[in-house]
Amino acid sequence: MRRDGLSIPFAALAVAVAITIFAWYTVTVFVNDLEQARFDDEVLATVFSINNRMQEYEQVLFGGKGLFASSQQVERAEWKAFVDNQMIPHRFPGVQGIGFIERVPAGELASHVASMRSEGFADYAVQPESQKQEYYPVVFIEPFDARNRQALGFDVSSEQVRNAAISRALESGQTTITGKITLITETEADMQRGFLMLVPVYENGMPAGTPDERRESIRGFVYAPFRMNDLMNGIMSLTARDITFSVYDGQPASESLMFDLAAVTGTKEGEIDGSLEKTVIMDIGGRQWTLEFAALDSIHSGFNLFIPYVVLAVGFALSGVLFYVMYSASRLREETAELAWAAEEIARGNLDVRLDAGLLGSQDRVGSLARVFDEMRKSVKAGTDDLKKMNEDLVRIDKMKEEFSSMVSHELKSPLTPIKFGADALLDPESAGNLTEDQKGYARMVMRNATKMENLINDLMDSYKLDIDKLTFVMTENDIGQMVSQCVADLAPYAKDKAIKLEADVKASGTILCDRKRIDQVIANLVKNSVDFVPESGGRITVRAQDAGNKEDEVVFSVEDNGIGIPADKVDKLFEKFYQIDTSAKRKFGGSGLGLPISKGIVEAHGGRIWADREYKGGAAIRFALPRKRSLQKP
Repeated sequence: MRRDGLSIPFAALAVAVAITIFAWYTVTVFVNDLEQARFDDEVLATVFSINNRMQEYEQVLFGGKGLFASSQQVERAEWKAFVDNQMIPHRFPGVQGIGFIERVPAGELASHVASMRSEGFADYAVQPESQKQEYYPVVFIEPFDARNRQALGFDVSSEQVRNAAISRALESGQTTITGKITLITETEADMQRGFLMLVPVYENGMPAGTPDERRESIRGFVYAPFRMNDLMNGIMSLTARDITFSVYDGQPASESLMFDLAAVTGTKEGEIDGSLEKTVIMDIGGRQWTLEFAALDSIHSGFNLFIPYVVLAVGFALSGVLFYVMYSASRLREETAELAWAAEEIARGNLDVRLDAGLLGSQDRVGSLARVFDEMRKSVKAGTDDLKKMNEDLVRIDKMKEEFSSMVSHELKSPLTPIKFGADALLDPESAGNLTEDQKGYARMVMRNATKMENLINDLMDSYKLDIDKLTFVMTENDIGQMVSQCVADLAPYAKDKAIKLEADVKASGTILCDRKRIDQVIANLVKNSVDFVPESGGRITVRAQDAGNKEDEVVFSVEDNGIGIPADKVDKLFEKFYQIDTSAKRKFGGSGLGLPISKGIVEAHGGRIWADREYKGGAAIRFALPRKRSLQKP
């Protein structure tokens, strides 16, 4: 007899193997996405910790500035008491001390040295010796231990990198850090790279609104020296992470390397996974720090690595069992047909028919097949139970992440409410009358910093909600002209503070279906970015709305300014998280780097698109197009 029914089992085997390979590939991609998300979370946590800790250090220095503002003469004992009360080693690990750098004109150098020696420092001298118009020696440094004692009398302006930071502080009036330096207090043992943070202190009652006024009224600088390894050790645990990173002062290069976590922890090159890497640029005190992150092999948990191979093994096993079942069934059908044929031939009287001995054992093979199938069933059930448990674990982890994000948002925002309430109470007209101008300024500074921190938290939460598709939208019909005009009116105070002309130019008519609050948020993000990069005198920002004139019936919104513009080589990275473009020395300290990525997510959720206009001349132009009527899209 002809046996032509075996092609079906082989075809089924080919299909089953193809499905198995596809399932293995899908699970592998899913596991890789999980590891990428874990890596991104650790990078975000590290950047947030560094930025938050540097702001805390700055607040300590502002406290020292306040001490000088409240006194015509700060005594050494007062300074020691102030620093001791900060409990630096416990509350702010990583900083080597808190000190004061005094401005000493050349004509007062001799009296300055005599005054210091009269305090008991018989060998005091301003070092290194030089002939200059003014000197900036260290006069206070606490704790006054053996290491910090070496800094007493050191002229900070005598060294190029430190002097550049002094000049930037006088130019901008903002907190400034130096580039990479070797601290004067370093010894031969445990040499580390370092930097200084400087906060300018001015003579009480003297104007300090312009660079020239600041140079005339400068009294000195409250400063803090940092050893980079000690600083990072105080910010985070150096051994309890699945990532490593390096910090560079400016562009990545061997001469600009400030900190290398792998070198500190003894991580070998073979332990670093080059497939997960990220570069983050931070603005710290007017300096650009470049952080290069890479994942360690430990980020790949054994369980995650095992899952794709479990799918592959189970799939191949099931494919083999399927083939065996179908092949045996085909053989059984053919053998049964052969038995029927033989019986028919015998019935016809053909006694020469002989049955193969193999046909007699067909029932035994069926029994064996039943036992194999039962074992296969148990194996499949065990695999299904494992996959079900994995799915339940993933759902639980996702729920924990949502609960954690809600808890973090509440815990970070709660302390800000009493701070803002207290500052607002101080600025109330009835209370403000009892305050000095300096005290009013400090109250306004507290209010600005608290509002800035609240906005940063809101940006972080919006970014997280966009990532997990949890950001809510309320779609309504809105008049385009009224929406743009009202938004510009609400943003006017931001531009007015810098004497910037903010105007609206609406050529689009009719209405648009959108979430009014979120689109206002996008326009506000773009306008606030422009405010930071246009000149304080003669600055102009225009918010436009016009029909795109295309078949999609879109409205194009634009924010144009006459600022410094966007470098062509940075346009493609403009909407990446934490990426910041900051070439202005007047840029305020810090920044979340999340405004443009959040704006991109909101626009795309409306079915729109956002871009930087490369052809715009004379400044920068960010545009986004929205359809007049479109159902909400997933970001």
